Amino acid sequence: SYDQLSPSLKSCFIYSAMFPKDTELEKEILTSLWIAQGYVKDEGQGIEAVAEYYFNVLVQRCFFQDIDDDGDEGKITFKIHDLMHDMAHQAMGKEIFIAGSTTSNLGKHIRHLFDAAPRRHAKGFITKSKIRSYIKDDEDASDSIRFPLSALVTNWRSLRVLDLAQLCITELPNAIGELLHLRWLDLGGNKGLKRLPESFTKLINLQTLLLVRCYALEELPEDFAKLTNLRILLVEEDGLRHMPSDMEKMTCLTRLNTFIVGQRKSSTKREARLEDLRVPRNLKGYLKIYISPSYKHSKRYGGGGGYLCNTEHLNTISIKWPYGQHEEERKGSDNDDVLEDLRPHSNLKALKIKRYIGLNSKEGLSCGNWRSDDPKIKEITTDNVRFLRSLPVVAFQCLTKMKIGDDDVVESLSEVEGVFQACSSSLRFLRVERCLKLRR
Repeated sequence: SYDQLSPSLKSCFIYSAMFPKDTELEKEILTSLWIAQGYVKDEGQGIEAVAEYYFNVLVQRCFFQDIDDDGDEGKITFKIHDLMHDMAHQAMGKEIFIAGSTTSNLGKHIRHLFDAAPRRHAKGFITKSKIRSYIKDDEDASDSIRFPLSALVTNWRSLRVLDLAQLCITELPNAIGELLHLRWLDLGGNKGLKRLPESFTKLINLQTLLLVRCYALEELPEDFAKLTNLRILLVEEDGLRHMPSDMEKMTCLTRLNTFIVGQRKSSTKREARLEDLRVPRNLKGYLKIYISPSYKHSKRYGGGGGYLCNTEHLNTISIKWPYGQHEEERKGSDNDDVLEDLRPHSNLKALKIKRYIGLNSKEGLSCGNWRSDDPKIKEITTDNVRFLRSLPVVAFQCLTKMKIGDDDVVESLSEVEGVFQACSSSLRFLRVERCLKLRR
């Protein structure tokens, strides 16, 4: 079966086996690593589509097993079959190496390194080399031992993949901008990382940037939009205060987990607006939209709304307003127009609305732009029952799951009787909780 694989598929599979046996891998992470190494060639249908095809072929031929889809944020995990893992190690030759506690130096032929050694051993083998991948064990590192980051950046200038997750890094050296071949960078879990250096925007070939669990990182570099080849940007919603300016220039984005609307105070450039979501047409997976307290939506910028109508690969959208706003203040913030102008694609599978108060809170919302041919949603989560009345009835005909919680206004679900009639034949799961005024 291995011999029958194409050269590109063989490279992808062998690279996958650089991880230790029984490691649970994430499909999106692995396929982005393949792309970063140049193993996947765009054949006209999009490079991510080709990578997904490669993944599916390896699953069908039993190279990958224990496939698990969490079904919520679209995270798919898997493992490599033990026998396939052994075979890959025989085929990988000298280019891939797993470093252990006894490793003192690296051979000149090594290009891809998995570091399973304790952090105190890393400095010993970071010498001049043409390493293209550095991936390390996922265990949390102790902040009592400093990772030799400056030495790594200075000596490994050919890096395409760099895993710096959970290393207690508080700042990056300016020399990070000299890694001109870098395509994939994971900084996730560095909870004390406060800023990225301005030189970071020199990484013009960067395709994947992972910043989840970087809680102290409040903003990205001013000229972040220079990274026009970026395809995956995963940030920490609880840390970042605003999106970088000129997001509309980042047309290659296919994965963006969080988009923060508004809230720029110190810059001369404009704040991020909802219409910026119209530019990246290939967004897929799960998108959280956070409406900041300062944001004032205006239809004069929108050009007719429909900011998400081209995002046919998005399956879940979550829209959140901030905590702590008084109801009267929030009623004056054009929240109705925000929902009207988003207008997701009809392929949308799940919609989550949190902390919404509309102008017409007593009458329900008025999302007239969500036409009858728009989303036929399978799952809805909301803390505002009246929001359900804003959508066309046809939107609920495929609904299988509904969650209502923390609505402190609703007294009876008969207010949305039409919704339940529309989904009476499809609804399989209903949860209602913490609605204090709801009569039994």
